[in-house]
Amino acid sequence: MIGSFLASNHILLPWFYYTSDTIGGLRNFVKRKMSIKVYITSITSNQLTIGNQRKLKHILDTNKIDYIDIDISDPKNTDEKEFLQRTLSARSQKLTLPYIFNDDQYCCDFDGLISAVESNTLHQTLQLEHEYTNNGH
Repeated sequence: MIGSFLASNHILLPWFYYTSDTIGGLRNFVKRKMSIKVYITSITSNQLTIGNQRKLKHILDTNKIDYIDIDISDPKNTDEKEFLQRTLSARSQKLTLPYIFNDDQYCCDFDGLISAVESNTLHQTLQLEHEYTNNGH
């Protein structure tokens, strides 16, 4: 299954997306890995936040889902923090970490992740097109 078009020059395939460039009238597709981004903080005394971040990572690791940690308390991640604040503001949500995005698309907060696990919809919630079985099919 090839997947669906995201835009006129993007094709979505499992875990990767392809962008097209036209060079000399020919279309070349470039494979790029889709990124699950987990927004966290390493500077907090809130035990609930610390526990939720740990549980979230455990769930993703157990389900063999690759992700990138983005520590919004790190000064080098100022742009990512501002992106998160803008996105949550547009959704009328408070900044209560952790949050999960697939590239720049909001997926869920911690409670949404737990609901997805309980309802067996984790891959759909994280906007992953295909679930993989142990035999690779």
